[in-house]
Amino acid sequence: AADRDDRDAVMAELASRHPALTAHLDGDVLVLDSARLDGAEVRAYGMDLELLFSRQPFLDAASDRFTLIDPGSTHAVPLDPSGRTRWPLPDGLRRADAVLEVVAGPLRSVVTHFANDLSVTVSAAYGQLQVRRASSGAPLAAAYVKAFGRGPGGAVSFYKDGYTDLRGRFDYATLSTDDLDRVERFALLVLHDEAGGTVLQADPPTR
Repeated sequence: AADRDDRDAVMAELASRHPALTAHLDGDVLVLDSARLDGAEVRAYGMDLELLFSRQPFLDAASDRFTLIDPGSTHAVPLDPSGRTRWPLPDGLRRADAVLEVVAGPLRSVVTHFANDLSVTVSAAYGQLQVRRASSGAPLAAAYVKAFGRGPGGAVSFYKDGYTDLRGRFDYATLSTDDLDRVERFALLVLHDEAGGTVLQADPPTR
């Protein structure tokens, strides 16, 4: 145990000597945790959420796909010496669906911002979801839901779409065929005319 503690201490000491950068969103605030860095650049790439989802439902926002296009805007962000920087998104970004790439030297961290007022609860065991307005908790009827399934070998195909009922619920898994037997993972798009959109993933119901 002592050897393990010594090794952990050595690794922690080595890690503290090198620059580090991670990013996550807290609502409309980009939170940057950093070490040995003075500043970062935030590159914003606008998204057509439904189009992007339909083309690549399981796309990882951190993939290099977004480095192949020019960002819609760039922002220089000074980093707090304390190691944590909170950067409120500008108005234009707060109202947009966007991939945010944070770059400092060779380091890179990517997050996805959805401009929405949605709270989506997924009951993966039952293949259902419920959509509510985040600001009020009220169920949202007529929210559009599109589901893609990923099967063995990574094959991806359209699975089902439809609209939430008066309780804000939608069953994304039930079909009259046996297609569910070949689904290993679901990608789900939720869109509402007023409350915006989001993308999430879920395991298939246990069978």
